[in-house]
Amino acid sequence: MNILELYQDDNPQAQPRRVASTRGGEWKGPCPLCGGVDRFMIWPLQGENGRYKCRQCNIGGDAIQYLRDVRKLSFPEACQYLGRELPAGVPYKSRKKAKGPATQSRAPQTPRGGAPVVDPVLWQSKARTLIDEAAYNLWHYQQDRWLRWLTAERGLSEETIKAASLGVLLLDRFPEPESWGLVPELKENGSVKKLFFPQGHLVPLAEGSEVLRIKFRRFKKDEGPRYLLLRGSSPQARVINPQSPYFCVIENELDGLVVDQEGSALGIGVIALGSASIKPGSLAPEILAALKNSFCILISLDFDEAKGAGDRGAWAGGRAAKTWLREFPQARRWPAVKGKDVAEMWQAGVNIKTWLEIGLERAKMKEA
Repeated sequence: MNILELYQDDNPQAQPRRVASTRGGEWKGPCPLCGGVDRFMIWPLQGENGRYKCRQCNIGGDAIQYLRDVRKLSFPEACQYLGRELPAGVPYKSRKKAKGPATQSRAPQTPRGGAPVVDPVLWQSKARTLIDEAAYNLWHYQQDRWLRWLTAERGLSEETIKAASLGVLLLDRFPEPESWGLVPELKENGSVKKLFFPQGHLVPLAEGSEVLRIKFRRFKKDEGPRYLLLRGSSPQARVINPQSPYFCVIENELDGLVVDQEGSALGIGVIALGSASIKPGSLAPEILAALKNSFCILISLDFDEAKGAGDRGAWAGGRAAKTWLREFPQARRWPAVKGKDVAEMWQAGVNIKTWLEIGLERAKMKEA
């Protein structure tokens, strides 16, 4: 059954209206949860079994999430209802049987260095739904505002944006941690601290079907850190093309996507740290081994006076760069030109592929 059929079974008096024929058809009707009139949107032919979105209460997702939101089924129950196989390692367990202390007795899990997660299946389901919703928002709402920033300001192609599942959240949100399967944290006054999903771009990281991380790039300026990590996410670096004999170590993940995009013909690998404070020892053992066996590593951490880097000479001798140079004899400093990072280089008209080629060529000359 698709979501339109599920919706009609749950709301026989609702009579949803077809309002568009694009993308397999679009329907709308009253929301079964908040009651918003004509705010519940359904796309029955999108994805597997369709997709939905309420523009009033902001629920949305695929058929699995519909059954979880509206019929209150557990993730395994929803899979069984739709005839889908459970992901490997997920046992079938009815939410109705998991009452009281039994639900609270599960030991928190910490996936790949992230914050403790009581219900990893719930966290994964919520994360996938959020990623899908954010990607849909990016391509359907205010594209000049959100999509143009990624293309015109950051140098990302539409193909790269889609491959990385980048998206956008249109409004700030404050969900309860329990709704994401997370261990509650208390404020000083004893109340539960809510999660914060800021308006802005969504930068996810996945490995196969597993969501490793969701990072928010806050749109509003001067209101705290620009990037926020969703609790339960892994802080590990984004690694692209790990089998390459050449690597470029970048601080910002979006810059790392640009380096991969522009340097794909060179076959260069990318390590996007997310923060200059990330040290080589925190990388996965297989990535550390690949770096040690590589021919050349270009270290291109951000040059930013606001971080106390001073001038380019000071940056080149900075602690972050020194750590990488000590760890890897084949590493060389390769800072951005005409800007503090890859994005500013691209904005200044620097050819990123040529910048990488020159760095690799100089490394070969040094080796010779």
